[in-house]
Amino acid sequence: MLITVNRGPGAAAGGQDGLMILDGDARMRWFLPTTDTPFDLQCQFYKGGQVLSWWEGTVTNGTGSGEAVLADMSLNEVARLGEIDGLNPDLHELTLTPEGTALMTAYHTEPADLSSVGGPKAGYLLASAAIEVDVATGKLVRRWESTDHVPISATYQKFSGGTEKQPFDYFHINSVAVATDGNLIISSRNTWAIYKVERTSGDVMWRLNGKASDFTMGTGTNFYWQHHARPHGNGIFSVFDDGAAPDEEPLSRGLVLNVDENNMTCQLERSVSHPGVLAVAEGSVQLLSDGGMLVGFGAEPYFSRFSSTGEILVDGHLPKAVTSYRAFAANFATTPAGKPAVAVSAGHESHVVYVSWNGATEVVAWRVLAGPKPGELSSSTTTEWADFETAVPVNNAGPYFQVVALDGAGRELGSSDLVNVG
Repeated sequence: MLITVNRGPGAAAGGQDGLMILDGDARMRWFLPTTDTPFDLQCQFYKGGQVLSWWEGTVTNGTGSGEAVLADMSLNEVARLGEIDGLNPDLHELTLTPEGTALMTAYHTEPADLSSVGGPKAGYLLASAAIEVDVATGKLVRRWESTDHVPISATYQKFSGGTEKQPFDYFHINSVAVATDGNLIISSRNTWAIYKVERTSGDVMWRLNGKASDFTMGTGTNFYWQHHARPHGNGIFSVFDDGAAPDEEPLSRGLVLNVDENNMTCQLERSVSHPGVLAVAEGSVQLLSDGGMLVGFGAEPYFSRFSSTGEILVDGHLPKAVTSYRAFAANFATTPAGKPAVAVSAGHESHVVYVSWNGATEVVAWRVLAGPKPGELSSSTTTEWADFETAVPVNNAGPYFQVVALDGAGRELGSSDLVNVG
């Protein structure tokens, strides 16, 4: 499971922002502390291979200014995208396409007439942009601007600010994805709408929900302050319905919608929620191959796996005031370029070997070698991988020790440096 860890107000002292990989039993396999705030850790495909991707930067009033990062399965950085066409990538989205491009969000301030929402005629708004960038060259492919296609009056956001220092955020773009026909699906939190956008011209092809919906919305399909809109083919869409800030619903929901583009109707396929959880922002919905869903509850510190019938199978909870933005499950394997880290607590005739290998997702067991000389080591014990750091009691005087990482088939993945406790 892929999670970004973000500390909020009131988080435990000494906490650390960073990127985290958990295995199927919710045990941590990798943690990368970050100086800048991280968001949106995912496993995606780039140039035919799997990569990890994320955003890191500074966050101000719910929007970000930073860089998009790609790393290979050895956890080595392979690409970093910074300022593009005068815009700094925002935290909300980083989607890689088969064409080798990255779809991202960005924000910028521009003057605007805000009288339609009760603001000044000569005011300022926070414009939302969807940008597509060639990853290899860092060059802009295309740029879509909310202000060119969606009127300010479409917002549900209560007016505030409207100044150059505090521009009015009428749209708040928070996801961009590729539809099955190659066009774009864009989510706007503050207009409660999902837009299908013609990829080349930028024209809005349809609006789902919001003040000017082109669809007849069936019972239970309306959403509020939503995030993470994703198309899945055959008219199926998933979306995280926050439902809050201010509250419009009692609980946040993971939604699966059936969107009929011929008859222009929207019907509810499925809806899941977590008892007592109402998120004011963020969140994600991932449809799983077994028919279930993985839902990240964003600003609330929960991530839950639901069965195809809506039963909670896995219920994860982060520490108080720590959030994850999105949560994803993926099949991948990482093997760091470095070596396992080892420390030995020396006794008289026995010792305890402590071993970890940050980011090695395939380690199933540790084999401890011990001996009187560097060239005279033999297998002393083998124990299962137990946690991020595994403690291994060894009834061997050593004084030389080395640890070998083994996968599920007993193959060696890597060896630690030799440790002398003599």
